[in-house]
Amino acid sequence: MHKAASRRPSFFPTLDSELSGAETRRDSYTGPLRMVPSLSRLLLAAFVAGATAIPSALAQGTDPNLGRNLAAACANCHGTNGVSRQGMPSLAGQEKSHLVQQMKDFKSGARLATIMHQISKGYTDEHIDALAAYFAAQKAAK
Repeated sequence: MHKAASRRPSFFPTLDSELSGAETRRDSYTGPLRMVPSLSRLLLAAFVAGATAIPSALAQGTDPNLGRNLAAACANCHGTNGVSRQGMPSLAGQEKSHLVQQMKDFKSGARLATIMHQISKGYTDEHIDALAAYFAAQKAAK
């Protein structure tokens, strides 16, 4: 182990030694992590290390392609890009607020349907908003 690294304080001395491959006597460590199995300590260390990445992911915002990606599942019934060709309502070009309200009505049960009431329950408000924005931006069928 590098001399500078050996001088730094460690909250996980047993874990540090296991990761470096050094042999240690387990009975020499008396801290609270002595009772935690090795795999649990590794998972804990990975979680602590990964926790610093969470704020940066949240700062990036939502995925700009979220609506398009979610809309791919709608194509089976409502057509590619929301342009229906088989008797289902076309979603392309409709007002965003109208689409949001329809999905919320399906989700709450205010509007009955054969399948949409079940499908809509799988979407969050963010998903519904992204889907509505995507379909509203598409060209309506002629």
